[in-house]
Amino acid sequence: MAGSGKNYAKEIESVLSELPDFVRDFIYNFGHTQNYATKFEYARDIRDYFRFLVNFVPELSDKDIKNLTLTEVESVEPLEINRYLTLLQGDSTTGLKLTTVKRRRATLSSMYGFYVNNGKMSKNPVLATKTIKIPEKNVIYLTNEEQNLLLDTVRSGSNLPDKTAKIHNKYANRDSALFLLLLDTGLRVSEMLSTDICDYNLEAGSVIVTRKGGDIQEVYYSDECADCLLEYFYDQREKFSLRTDKEIP
Repeated sequence: MAGSGKNYAKEIESVLSELPDFVRDFIYNFGHTQNYATKFEYARDIRDYFRFLVNFVPELSDKDIKNLTLTEVESVEPLEINRYLTLLQGDSTTGLKLTTVKRRRATLSSMYGFYVNNGKMSKNPVLATKTIKIPEKNVIYLTNEEQNLLLDTVRSGSNLPDKTAKIHNKYANRDSALFLLLLDTGLRVSEMLSTDICDYNLEAGSVIVTRKGGDIQEVYYSDECADCLLEYFYDQREKFSLRTDKEIP
């Protein structure tokens, strides 16, 4: 189930080739996350920030991104970082979502914090910047009736557009397993997609997932979901002629 086929390791290296060598230490050693998609986002966030530094901070205007030093990056004032975050927000048509801006601020804080913790910097200027508050949203839940209607559509293909209905049977087992897993556990789609078959314990009805932020957690699902996952896993093993050291329980 893992990934979308994108070679994130290669993409990370491509971004790092544009950045100072010290960024590599942060990307590959920060925190507990082993999710390469997340590491890729960190690398892109830092590249965007460094582009701002050499284009908008007068003291660094004659610098090339690749040649920025830790001392120069540490010397950036909180006011400049606030200006960067404000530019990201832009207006309602050109700006990034507040959740994205907040994530980028978190990336910068994590980067500075990493170098402070490792004795490479003495301060984290992001801590002195303004925080970004996201308006609270009401959580929308599906009723039992709505869940049953969704699962019925996934399993039987009823009410699907003609084009989608034609290929429904090809993916029915997969979609049934994954939709039921999401409904049972409340996992984010990205968390589910980062799992692999070896992360699932069908006898215990659990899966090991990497949560947003890098925490590892064991999450439990229903017996019905376990049955659907078992059927899907067998389909995949037969389809791709997979060999496993251990039988699927």
